[in-house]
Amino acid sequence: MALKISYVSEDAGVVTLCAEGEITATDTPIGGLSPFQPILGQAWNGRRILLDMSGVSYIDSSGIGWLIGTQKAFRAAGGKLALHSVQPQVHQLLGLLKLDRIIPMTESAAAGREALAALVAV
Repeated sequence: MALKISYVSEDAGVVTLCAEGEITATDTPIGGLSPFQPILGQAWNGRRILLDMSGVSYIDSSGIGWLIGTQKAFRAAGGKLALHSVQPQVHQLLGLLKLDRIIPMTESAAAGREALAALVAV
């Protein structure tokens, strides 16, 4: 199933989005339009984003590259990204690659909000 990112809510400057499907080369073209841009506009990478990953069942190497590139874009623009509710098989892969060191991954939305708040305080 193709990646679909949808808007959930915005509260206290944190935008919650929900990802569903698979994150693959088809959905994350290198140098292409970020899947966040149609939802959040041109300045998407300057925002604080909490991404619900509970609906993502698979991520390939291109998807991992997209996550790394997206995190770099957030850092460059002063934005923040945190993932929550990552499915076990996806979490295991991201953890094995140590992506949890550059992108906060939490068990719940509440913990994700706390992680984003901690990043702002740093």
